[in-house]
Amino acid sequence: MWLINTKTLTLQLFARSEGVKYAVLSHTWGGDDEEVTFQDMEDVDGRETKAGWAKIKKTCELARNMGLDYAWVDTCCIDKTSSAELSEAINSMFSWYRDSKICFVYLCTRIHEPQLHASGNLLDNELASYRWFKRGWTLQELIAPSHMSFFNEDWEILGTKESLREHLARITGIDTVVLKSVETLQNINIGKRFSWAAKRETKRVEDIAYCLMGIFGINMPLLYGEGSRAFIRLQEEIARSTNDLTLFAWQQSRKSAGSNWQLSGIFATSPKEFRHCDKLLVPRGKLEAETEFTLTNRGLRFERNFDVSYPGFDSNENHLPEGDLFMRLDCLERSDRTHHEARWVGIALRKIGTTYLRLFPDVLQYCSSMVTYKVSQVKQVVYIASFLSDSDAEIITKNIMVGIYYNSIPRSPIMNTGYMSDPSFRDEPLGVDGFGSGGLRSCMHLRFFAFNVGRPSKVYRMALVCGLQVHTRGEGTQDSPWALLCSEKQLLESVPRAASYKDLFAPKPTDGGVSAQERTEFFRDYVFERYLDDSGHISQTTMPDLIVVEDPSTTYVKHEVSVTVNPPSEARFPMSSRYDYVIFLSYRKVYKSSGHDSLRIGGRTR
Repeated sequence: MWLINTKTLTLQLFARSEGVKYAVLSHTWGGDDEEVTFQDMEDVDGRETKAGWAKIKKTCELARNMGLDYAWVDTCCIDKTSSAELSEAINSMFSWYRDSKICFVYLCTRIHEPQLHASGNLLDNELASYRWFKRGWTLQELIAPSHMSFFNEDWEILGTKESLREHLARITGIDTVVLKSVETLQNINIGKRFSWAAKRETKRVEDIAYCLMGIFGINMPLLYGEGSRAFIRLQEEIARSTNDLTLFAWQQSRKSAGSNWQLSGIFATSPKEFRHCDKLLVPRGKLEAETEFTLTNRGLRFERNFDVSYPGFDSNENHLPEGDLFMRLDCLERSDRTHHEARWVGIALRKIGTTYLRLFPDVLQYCSSMVTYKVSQVKQVVYIASFLSDSDAEIITKNIMVGIYYNSIPRSPIMNTGYMSDPSFRDEPLGVDGFGSGGLRSCMHLRFFAFNVGRPSKVYRMALVCGLQVHTRGEGTQDSPWALLCSEKQLLESVPRAASYKDLFAPKPTDGGVSAQERTEFFRDYVFERYLDDSGHISQTTMPDLIVVEDPSTTYVKHEVSVTVNPPSEARFPMSSRYDYVIFLSYRKVYKSSGHDSLRIGGRTR
């Protein structure tokens, strides 16, 4: 820690702040060329030409008059050319302000459009007009020191932290007990602490996270250039050290969320989203909280009771659809929004794949009671994604739909061995099925069919294996459907392990046969092992799209089944406008001059 000798105005290095009596300055920075840097302190003549030197000199004068030999000013006591020293300083800054004998607050710059404080108090209005109360870094500088003196732009004293406590509390929203003693900070819930920063700003995006580390007792490396990811990292570090569920009681504004407002990760993107958390009440202490959550590479892992139905619950804007979960946050809100009644707070969750996302992050759900409804709750392990990228949000919101059309007219020997999922198509000359991406980047769908040809008839079973994959290309996404035909005979010949799966091509799972999950996993692995290109994407160009079956009763007839991926077309595929793509399975009888009773796989290279 570098300190300024208040008598010689030179820098001296100390191993630690404890035991050293020093003053600190809290202020808002001017332009980059106005402030005195660490390197400038070596230039005795040059430093005095900068505008920032006057406040350094005044700080040392005030400290010297109080009998303090040292002072600390952030502009010149940190070597910002050293990333290691800068990281150490920012991680230590809260303790440096806390350990100081006194903090001098220099209120030198007013905001351009002063806003009168709601209290109508003249001193509140005077103080609130200074930019110091809008900056991110000055929040910890107000909380950490025990003793503070406030000066205006002419260095006229306005008061002390003690004498101005009530005014400071009204202006900043910080609890008076915290302004009285920093030791009480740990008793304040996480959501409320974040709310103090909701109206504050920093010059660099990352600093809105870094300036709050001390308030939450967090240490983490600085990674300038990571952008808004810094605020996610801060919340992840907080989640490692607390079981306070108000960490998740934030509320997004629909305007800031843009088109991706329906779903998000479990963490907020900005302190602004905690703006309402100043009204949260937490009735239990840390040692009494029942919820445990763990940060994993899949997101936050919760093992607790979740509500699966909603007796006694209401929503202030959106009713929760069936199948979603409600997670209670073990806190109440009493505010204008709840008509000044204490209402229990929770959030809604939706499952996408194997992971949950927060549903309607612009809404908090309220319930009137914490009574446990056993019939509406189930204890389960749930993983909630930490954050949702813009590209993932676009994919989830899009939910690409694919229709599967196939011949079902009487002259076709293709039999649908599954079920028709859409009753509205039963009178159409084409059988219809379909599937959607369900918000996933990759999905697969299985459909089983059979040839019943020849006299006497012989059955040939086959599978239509199809799916969707979504690639991120530049700033957007590109979706690609794929489809392949796979015959039972061909699969048994080319994949020996397939024989160990009983009834692999059965229309539905059978007793003692392969389960639906095992069958899905088998075909998924089959596709990945054979049709992934060098970029890790499934390649449609290498998939077989044609099956040829020689008629068992004559050498002059063969049967062909092919599959194609098409755009929707009402002329070709009735009612296909509801789909983004159409997979068409077609049949054709071919007459030839000679042949053999055999099964051939044609089309693209396997």
